[in-house]
Amino acid sequence: MSLIFNVQGLRDVTPPCLLQSFINHSATLYKIFVVGSQHFVVKRPSIHNFPMGETDQKTIFFNSHQVSKAESCSHLSQAPLYPDVLPPSDDVVRQVVQGLQEALGMSLFGVDLIVDTQTGRCAVIDVNAFPGYEGVTEFFPALLSHVDKLLKNNKEPSSSLESSSDVPTCEDRKMDLRSLPEPCKRQASSPSYFTMRTPALSTDW
Repeated sequence: MSLIFNVQGLRDVTPPCLLQSFINHSATLYKIFVVGSQHFVVKRPSIHNFPMGETDQKTIFFNSHQVSKAESCSHLSQAPLYPDVLPPSDDVVRQVVQGLQEALGMSLFGVDLIVDTQTGRCAVIDVNAFPGYEGVTEFFPALLSHVDKLLKNNKEPSSSLESSSDVPTCEDRKMDLRSLPEPCKRQASSPSYFTMRTPALSTDW
């Protein structure tokens, strides 16, 4: 990725490319991880503030994954202490999650959210299909609960003789990978599970 500060800087990138306006957000990124009806918010470092408007600064190229890692020591995230920016409210996060679930028809995804330092408004800067869920300690219980709900919803009508104990639950330790949806099955069986990424869809909220 790159940060372009003037018209001349446009010559430093080669089309096709996606352009987004940079919003000062006090080097703070909120990653929202969605698992079915549950979501988790993880705070991460991000790019520090820059003067608004056109400047003579040269284009900056960087790897966004390196900047936003929990243990990041990138010079782009090192900056003077900023005034505290209030995190997005639970209501805003809930609206963002529900809106994206309806628009994308997905139940496992991640959202990158920032808060405009000047206005306090929130902006969605990235959406990732089945992210790594790094930093979400409750991920596996949440995933099993979500899969359990899917299995119950898709279960064919049973006879009156069937016991409720036959319905799989998230506590059932015997549930194997064959019970998981295909995308989850592939991810769970991959040795690089926590580092896999899929192409991101960028959008504005």
